[in-house]
Amino acid sequence: MSINSRREFLKNSIITTAGIAIVPSLAVSGLGYKAPSDKLNIVGVGIGGKGHPNLVGMNTENIVGLCDVDWKYAGKCFNSFPKAKRYMDWRKMFDEMANSFDAVMVATSDHTHACIAAKALSMGKHVYCQKPLTHSVYESRLLTKLAAKHKVATQMGNQETPAMVYGKCANGFGMEKLEKLKKYMPGRPPHLAARFAKASRKNDGAGFT
Repeated sequence: MSINSRREFLKNSIITTAGIAIVPSLAVSGLGYKAPSDKLNIVGVGIGGKGHPNLVGMNTENIVGLCDVDWKYAGKCFNSFPKAKRYMDWRKMFDEMANSFDAVMVATSDHTHACIAAKALSMGKHVYCQKPLTHSVYESRLLTKLAAKHKVATQMGNQETPAMVYGKCANGFGMEKLEKLKKYMPGRPPHLAARFAKASRKNDGAGFT
C-alpha cells in the first residue's frame, strides 16, 4: 500500500469513527436521556426560603450559581447543590457568570423582585420570579417590554390560595355550585371540586393540602 493510500485509509477511518462516536442529542433524547449540553444553566437569587424548593423543582437542569445574603439560612440549598458557585451579592454573580448561565430564579424579598428580574432580562436571560412580580405599573410595563425585546421566556410563581380560604369558600358557596363552576375554570387543577369537598369536611379547611 502506498503512502497516499495509507493516508486516505486513515482519513476515512477517522471520519467513520467520529460519525459513530458523535451521536446527535436528538437521537438519544427520545430514549429519556438529556445531553448535558441540552440543559439550561440556572442561577438562583434568594434561596433560603421559597427559592430552595423552586430550584429543587428545576434540578433536571444545571444549577450553577446560588446567591443569598444569609448563608446560614441558605445552608440547605447549598447542600442540595454543592457544585454551584456561591455568592452574597447577585450583582457580582451576574457579572462574573454572565456567560455561564441561561436563566435565573428570583425569590428574594418582595421589593427587590423587579430590579433583579429587569437586570436578568436585559442580559437576555430567562426568568422565573416569585410573586409579587412588581410593585408598580411602571415596573410591570418595564419587565413586559424587556421580555419582548430580548425574546426570553418568563414565568411568575403563584401558589394556590391557603387552605382556610378554600374551606370557607366551600362551606359558604355550596358544592353543587362549585361542581358547575369548575368546568369554566380550565386553568385550575383538574380535581378542584374534590379539593373543595375535602376542605369543607374539615373545620374551616384545617388540614387541607
